[in-house]
Amino acid sequence: MNTHTTTAPTFFDRPTAQAAIDALKAALGGIDIGFKIEPGKGSFSHDEVTVQIKMRIPGAADPTRVLLEKMCRAYGFDPDASLSAIDLGSYKLVEYYPRSPKYPWGVVTAAGKRYKLPHQSVVTAMAKRRQD
Repeated sequence: MNTHTTTAPTFFDRPTAQAAIDALKAALGGIDIGFKIEPGKGSFSHDEVTVQIKMRIPGAADPTRVLLEKMCRAYGFDPDASLSAIDLGSYKLVEYYPRSPKYPWGVVTAAGKRYKLPHQSVVTAMAKRRQD
């Protein structure tokens, strides 16, 4: 039985859309159907929120991680290394964007913010890490 009694919004703005996506993630987190369910990116308009949903076999390799590890091996990087930069602080490599030649490396900072970095920034951070 659903006991959720909040009033429905009359339109979607950014905070309302984010609250709807968070509610969907919480609801999907409690479902066990034998697959790993991952809500993805979303978009919204005045009267609609759209969210991608991925379903994976448990234990299957994450294609994003596989590509990151492949590119790290090609450049001699450690994919699990903790790097640092003056403007970002501490960060880790989380994704490689093969169709983004200017900013191919996706990183996440210690504060949880995501950024894209140029290749040379990662090369410099890796070289600095090896010196330390």
